[in-house]
Amino acid sequence: MTKRRHPAPPIGSTARPTPRFREGLALLAIMMAGLSVYANSLSGPFVFDDHPAIVANTTIQQLWPPTLVLQPPPRTPVAGRPLANLSFAANFAVGGLQVEGYHLLNVVIHVLAALALFGVLRRLLRRTLAAEPDARTDSVALVCALFWVVHPLNTDAVDYVTQRTESLMGLLYLLTLYASIRSWDAEHADRWSVIAVVANICGICTKETMITAPIIVVLCDRVFAYTSFRTAFLQRHRLYGGLAAGWLLFVVLAFQTPFFSSTGFDLRVSR
Repeated sequence: MTKRRHPAPPIGSTARPTPRFREGLALLAIMMAGLSVYANSLSGPFVFDDHPAIVANTTIQQLWPPTLVLQPPPRTPVAGRPLANLSFAANFAVGGLQVEGYHLLNVVIHVLAALALFGVLRRLLRRTLAAEPDARTDSVALVCALFWVVHPLNTDAVDYVTQRTESLMGLLYLLTLYASIRSWDAEHADRWSVIAVVANICGICTKETMITAPIIVVLCDRVFAYTSFRTAFLQRHRLYGGLAAGWLLFVVLAFQTPFFSSTGFDLRVSR
């Protein structure tokens, strides 16, 4: 019985990588760039606000009961930021006050934020430049994400352990935007809307600047997906309502932070 032979590809022709393969290479490049750039930062000591937020913070020394972890001490950099405090508690549960674990998680958060940024840019560019090949728009998104993940301006948010409040909030901000974009034309749009709302709530539990995320989502919808604000609100009112509900949580948490309290920091700086 003879075997059927498949015709050989023409001489000089090369198989083009599939979109999924290109996407995998892009994600790998972003991860490798971020991890390699910050690999030498893992042994940096605790400094400045790290001491009240981590070293002297007794609420992170046990994960149970959760009510203790989710109530950070007042007049500290984690006051009113329970999710950031919970992340420090997870670090403490794994390695105590060994600084390497805290730095490693900071780097991972930064790399994940870069991946989310790539996803946001990739989908916005594809929608804006519909006539361009996917490979070209993906390349532009990749270059932007690579520049961002290695940019020196991000060093403070990654190397300074307490600034996890900023980097983790940034990750959740980008996830909120990415999920809202995915809900434009996804098969399970409601699921992406729920993800956006949950990410927004988690971001508010991390740092107060997350309060602007619902506004950015609305503006992004108007610019890239809908012809008017009226149309956007009619079709996305449930998502907008869920995002706006996070502002109520912001009001509850904000007055626990040093920035909104009457006492200020230990220097007694007034509002």
